Amino acid sequence: MSYRGATVYLGLDTDPYGRDIMVGTSVGIPMAIAGAISAYLAGQDQSKGLLRSLAYGLLVANLLVPCAWGIVVLMK
Repeated sequence: MSYRGATVYLGLDTDPYGRDIMVGTSVGIPMAIAGAISAYLAGQDQSKGLLRSLAYGLLVANLLVPCAWGIVVLMK
């Protein structure tokens, strides 16, 4: 979802309908932030263990999506 939208945003690929940028920015970024908040809340009350480490792994993975779009904006 994000990779294709990023290539269209940078002008490396054509998108005749404009869907890839819309999905990447207006759908993908808010969903990733919501997923990061959910992962943080899931791991917050857990004792140290597998579930907490998985929750924080998902938190980091979800925060990488907006960071990637920020890098794409800086590239342009």
